[in-house]
Amino acid sequence: MAILAEVPGIQVVVKVEGRVAAEFPDPEPQHRRALDPVSCVYIESVDDARFVVEVVVYRSYDFTRDEKHSLWVHVEVDGERCGMAGCEITKEQVTASPGGRRERLDSARERRGSHIFLQKFRFATIKKGTAAMMHLYLLPVLSSTR
Repeated sequence: MAILAEVPGIQVVVKVEGRVAAEFPDPEPQHRRALDPVSCVYIESVDDARFVVEVVVYRSYDFTRDEKHSLWVHVEVDGERCGMAGCEITKEQVTASPGGRRERLDSARERRGSHIFLQKFRFATIKKGTAAMMHLYLLPVLSSTR
């Protein structure tokens, strides 16, 4: 479960086949430097298993940067964005429920010609000795939709 002390009010969990994925610490955290707070953990991929990313933004999250401030969530695997897999979370959505806003990302929309297809997240078969990286970005943005 990814929680950043510097950014209270956000929780991220990856579930594999319905179970919370076991997390392992980054063996080289000192090599990962970023301008914004980062949480880096590893999870085990299970060949051909479906997975979901659950994001919860609690009412304690600080939306005071700007009246149009919101969070944009999107998923990348091996540095490639997973189609159109993401969502925008606004202060209004978070404050509308006592428990905050919960988003469940389990698929990506992909455009092929004039058609859009939903592709459920599923781990590929990984050969022994190789690794894949999944990144989940929570980006504070000034929403242009309001």
